[in-house]
Amino acid sequence: MADSSTPLVSVIIPTYNSAQWVEQAVNSVLHQTEADLEVIVVDDASKDNTLARLRQVPDQRLRLVALDDNAGAAAARNHGLDVARGTWVAFLDSDDWFGPNRLRDLLEVASAWGADVVSDDLLFIEQQVAKPWTSQLREKRLRLTEPIVIDFEAFMRLDLAFK
Repeated sequence: MADSSTPLVSVIIPTYNSAQWVEQAVNSVLHQTEADLEVIVVDDASKDNTLARLRQVPDQRLRLVALDDNAGAAAARNHGLDVARGTWVAFLDSDDWFGPNRLRDLLEVASAWGADVVSDDLLFIEQQVAKPWTSQLREKRLRLTEPIVIDFEAFMRLDLAFK
């Protein structure tokens, strides 16, 4: 484990008026099998009780950043990058969540392949439903059986979900 000022992974969660979902997102990160991490929630000037709810989460790995003015998700992500201390960075939307082994699995792939960037599939799950109804790769009709190297052009082509 890295020293406390340099976690292995910084997970950045931008949020705006997402009190009903953000705790699930944060807890899905805090309960990862890879525990050497920090969770940076950047609140984009929410008007609901998002921050009040997060202040109740008793974990020192959670860092809360409150922006004074609403600037949008991209600005909140960039602010999270500015304060991130981790060797690796991951992003999570405040209405989404990670499976319990996600970070460990991505780090293993990165290590095995000597990768600078690692990505995986996205599962699409309806509210109040436990199983995904589809994934980004299924929507693209792609079947991957092992990691592939994706250059910039391929990334742009593959990253356009439902288009």
